[in-house]
Amino acid sequence: MVDDSLGDKTKYSNAVLKNFDSYCYILYLESLSYGKTYSTEAKIYAFKTYMLPSLVRDMSLILNCPNQTNLDLIWPGAISNLFAFGVDHYDKISFSDYDSLYVLFKKYIDLFDAYSNLPEPDRTDKLKLFSEVKKFRCEFMSKEYFLEKDFDKSYLQLSAGLASGEYQIDRAILFGKDLIGHFKEIKDTNQAFATLDMLSF
Repeated sequence: MVDDSLGDKTKYSNAVLKNFDSYCYILYLESLSYGKTYSTEAKIYAFKTYMLPSLVRDMSLILNCPNQTNLDLIWPGAISNLFAFGVDHYDKISFSDYDSLYVLFKKYIDLFDAYSNLPEPDRTDKLKLFSEVKKFRCEFMSKEYFLEKDFDKSYLQLSAGLASGEYQIDRAILFGKDLIGHFKEIKDTNQAFATLDMLSF
């Protein structure tokens, strides 16, 4: 970090400024590829080693000093992309990392709900964008149950998410294939067809 030659002051401490945005690590990785695609393993390494810890640090800062300034540290698009990366690769990252991300997701949702109840002008329009993050709730839960091998609850959570519109249909179809594959493997054809029928509507 270099000194600011203009002498401008920032409202953030050096410790805060040194914590890169959690999603930028993937963007940096892609920018260095010169058109090539990095392996999933490389991206998962970046997720585990840099992205998830960065998000945890942001949460710790906000909980230690809950104010709008600290909440503004998080760009909704980045946090949404990071949660999407985690649920997309639920079967490739370790269960402990997925579980840690899910616990963190729930903390962020609780935090956003608390901020959304503040009166204006303490609440900004930016909070409206965080509602986009909530769309991953059913997906997180259904895949958490799947990893815990509680496949019936995973099916029910997928069904509930589709019924409420909270589970995006394109993402539900991708995960539904995993559920159907499991039910076929254990020769539970009734549940396999029930999952297929659910995804057809």
